[in-house]
Amino acid sequence: MLIIAVANALHVYSFLNEGDVRWRGYVALHRDSAHDDITGLGVLSQVNPGRGECVIASLASGKLLRVRLSPNDEPLKATVTAHYTHPATHITSLSTSRWESKAGLTLTTAVGRLVSLYNTRSPWIEPTRIEMPTLTAVPGKKRVRLWCSIIAQSDSLAVTGSTQLFLNPILPTGLGTQGTALPGPAKTSTCYALAHPPDGGRDLILSGWHDGFVRMYDLRTRAVELTMHDPWSDSAVYCVGAGGGSGAHVVAGYSNHGIVAIFDIRSPTNGYTIYSPSSTRSPPRPRNGLTQVSSLHVEGARIFGTTPHLPFVVDFGPDVTRDTYPPVKEVPDRMSRDGRSFYYAGYTHARGHPELVQSL
Repeated sequence: MLIIAVANALHVYSFLNEGDVRWRGYVALHRDSAHDDITGLGVLSQVNPGRGECVIASLASGKLLRVRLSPNDEPLKATVTAHYTHPATHITSLSTSRWESKAGLTLTTAVGRLVSLYNTRSPWIEPTRIEMPTLTAVPGKKRVRLWCSIIAQSDSLAVTGSTQLFLNPILPTGLGTQGTALPGPAKTSTCYALAHPPDGGRDLILSGWHDGFVRMYDLRTRAVELTMHDPWSDSAVYCVGAGGGSGAHVVAGYSNHGIVAIFDIRSPTNGYTIYSPSSTRSPPRPRNGLTQVSSLHVEGARIFGTTPHLPFVVDFGPDVTRDTYPPVKEVPDRMSRDGRSFYYAGYTHARGHPELVQSL
């Protein structure tokens, strides 16, 4: 199941056994103002998975909700099953546990250096909260903020990112206050994204930075073990992901022109760049300054991503055709129900790097 948050609604796509993709529809979480738009989503492992997908959603107003979606064989419905306490301040990042042992954990960061750890299976238990130390500002900036977070080392460590990375232990009693700071690059920059490494190693963390570099940290040595970047781009890395058919690829989404860079950790200097799909053969051009790839998720041979204007998928699977994903319907209003769909673009690898051969 693919879930995309747009304003106050969740748009849901189902992946069928035959490999086809179908849009189930969309469902609004509330009828309030734009101050309650969805700002983050995280998947929660379930005790009873047959009852439908369960996600946790953060809203712009600082609200935190647990939402259950109906199973594929039922009409689409979203039920809010829990509300969690959080100050009325903007949540800048949300991450959930990926390990079964403590799969109910959710970590958030908020404006004002606030970090919160929730046990989502017990909404009545107050979260543990800590305030991070004063951060070193980037030259020219009046203040800095926490941009990203991740739960690492089999649920034993909370990692947050700003001008450096902060490590705080996750204890049986909650979030520990005695943390450690990992140094950032020599020239002050800001970490915008964190992700787990391609092979799922518990002691490694991927980080995407404003200076355009992806850095892989080893949490045992507290040092950067690998760096990757596009030498032709001066854009910031807004999101990172890892996976691929061989489990050895790192994917970075950039702040300009819809750029997606793909690196192989076995040969990190030989990455290549593609553009997120658009309705023309040309790369996305600035439109109101919003051309960034704002989120990425890598699953097998597929890269799912979003820009401010549309979601997209890059699929390297062997049996993919233009009919695998829902076609674009030529209607004047792209925001109507019939207008929500996928553009199609094909790439060839004849010379070792992908070249756009068609875009419809």
